[in-house]
Amino acid sequence: MTFDLQTGLPVRWHRLGPDGSPELSAAFENFSRTPAGLFPLKIIFESAVQQRSLEIAYEEPEINAALPSELFSQQKPANATELPIEALGG
Repeated sequence: MTFDLQTGLPVRWHRLGPDGSPELSAAFENFSRTPAGLFPLKIIFESAVQQRSLEIAYEEPEINAALPSELFSQQKPANATELPIEALGG
């Protein structure tokens, strides 16, 4: 993890491979104030091995937002049959 010397914010992260070279890295940019503290609005992931990158950009982050439990459960389809785990065999 690399921190900015003036702000103390994390600006870069690396995961090293067995030979010591970076396999994955992430850059953290454009920090914004939130109730939980500063948050990077842009995160760039890079894979040196795969020669790929992925950029995530946040517009209005809500840190620790309350989410209804229904978002984390799936309703059983009407045509599905529920079986006890013991009926699966194995």
